[in-house]
Amino acid sequence: MGKDSNQLDGFIKSYETSYIKGFVEGIKKDIDLIKNAISHNVSSGFVEGNNNKFKLVKRILYGKSNLVNLFKKCYVTFQLKSTNFSLQKLLKVNALY
Repeated sequence: MGKDSNQLDGFIKSYETSYIKGFVEGIKKDIDLIKNAISHNVSSGFVEGNNNKFKLVKRILYGKSNLVNLFKKCYVTFQLKSTNFSLQKLLKVNALY
């Protein structure tokens, strides 16, 4: 469909009686939101990806750690690709706690 949200109406008419009619009904319920998402270039993918990563780290450490260790794990996870990341700096932070 590309960026043309008007083609969505044709898609709905074509498939509303097919085997994916449940999917099409779901699209009909949120038609305005879906058309808006198709026609705009703005995406929340980066933010959602970081939220998902943080929740995964939190789940891994659940019940086995404290807030300091959560900070260290998040620091390593989110700063590993950074050019100024230093494991030595993180180890110095360890000595403070």
